[in-house]
Amino acid sequence: YDGILDISIDRGVIDLQPQVVYHSLTGGDLTYKIGNVKLGASLIQDHPNSQNTFEAKWTRPVFEDALLAMGFIDIETRFVDLSYQRLDISGGKVTEVGPLSDPKRRPLMTRYPFRQANEFAIGGHVSFSKFRRLTGSMSYTQSDQNDFSMHKFHARVKLSKLWNVYSEMQLINAGSLTVDNQNDIAQYANNDRFLIGASYVF
Repeated sequence: YDGILDISIDRGVIDLQPQVVYHSLTGGDLTYKIGNVKLGASLIQDHPNSQNTFEAKWTRPVFEDALLAMGFIDIETRFVDLSYQRLDISGGKVTEVGPLSDPKRRPLMTRYPFRQANEFAIGGHVSFSKFRRLTGSMSYTQSDQNDFSMHKFHARVKLSKLWNVYSEMQLINAGSLTVDNQNDIAQYANNDRFLIGASYVF
């Protein structure tokens, strides 16, 4: 982007130029199952193209290489499923360069919703008849590095072959966005929500 501010009339003019950045990904996954316990791990190397096609007048983002490491454990039983997941991202920062850039100001965009998180989840189901069934799940996601926590609840009652009643709730608690703490959860910290509805299959 590029722009000017006319203080006398308190007006700004901003020019925007779209940018498409290609990147290459190299990844690997490994899973192993022992009875009703499943273990898994993933690694992804993210390499953005650093070629610069902009003139010096443009303030623009510069993308850093990143390594994403993920692991999980799932325990499945007849009625209840338990899981734990972990995500860590090294690198992958976005910095702005150009005439309007300021290292003390957070960049206008991020590459990942968050950079580190733990999630605990539990889900289950109970069948009352061929078409009547209750399913539900709860999850708790938190990050010390990104300073947020999020609770999610979901329940669905299948009343018949055609009718379903469902409900969802999401509660978020997040710290402030800073230059060193960029994440979508904090950006939408007031996005607590609750919904209830019904669906009918024609």
